[in-house]
Amino acid sequence: MGSHWSVTATAVVMATGGAAVCYAYVDVFGNEEASDSSSTTSQNTDNNHDKHGDGYTTSRFWLGMRQDTAMVIWPLQIVAATGFLAFIVSLFIDAHKRRGPIAAKGVLSYLNGGVTVAVFAIFFLCSFYWPYATRDYLNGGNNSTYDMWRASLSLIGAAACAMLMVAGAFEANVHPIAILGILAFANVVVLADGVGWNAKLIHSHYHQHHHDSGNGQLDADSNSSVFYTPVPPVPPVPPVPSTGVNRRTLVIVKSKRPKSKKSSVALRL
Repeated sequence: MGSHWSVTATAVVMATGGAAVCYAYVDVFGNEEASDSSSTTSQNTDNNHDKHGDGYTTSRFWLGMRQDTAMVIWPLQIVAATGFLAFIVSLFIDAHKRRGPIAAKGVLSYLNGGVTVAVFAIFFLCSFYWPYATRDYLNGGNNSTYDMWRASLSLIGAAACAMLMVAGAFEANVHPIAILGILAFANVVVLADGVGWNAKLIHSHYHQHHHDSGNGQLDADSNSSVFYTPVPPVPPVPPVPSTGVNRRTLVIVKSKRPKSKKSSVALRL
């Protein structure tokens, strides 16, 4: 009964979660070109590139990365998706052969396979949430720290789930093809997305805010009405014109209270 529940629940999560993620990506990326005219406030964080529909590798969702970098990454994304499917199929085949839980042993087998269901559910939830959070951040002119962390944390959650999948695959001693598949999947979800894209997002956001504050602009996330005005530079002190007086000239300095009858004292410079 327990094993049947874990296998069935995993299949339901896979079907509904996969469909939800596909819908989210089609909804967000498919409408990028149509939203070009209404999202004129969106701009790229590095080079003010605000085109929405020029193509996948030039999308503003790359946060201003080089186009050739995007062209290197997107084939890895295809390999990652293929590897993920290979890993899932391997789990179901193995569970069917054993007539047991979705995972034989390891972290994915905890709670009679319930951890596997939870990991997949959280992964699909984060993957569904990311494109909407990122679109809100970009449409807000890259100013909202709240939207920035929404997008960032969704990728962190997905990366954490991918790491648990890798750990579970090795612990369960799954088929080598499944190992290769989950490693290819984690390479993109953990390294490219969870580390690389996330670092780009956070750095671009706070670098832009630091730059804006230094130019007297108001921090969009601050409730304060105080503008950060830079201190004007101090003008250079003009040089003192030369008087042409020789250092050996005797200067007469009058004394306020002469100690003698003389009203002045001769000093030699």
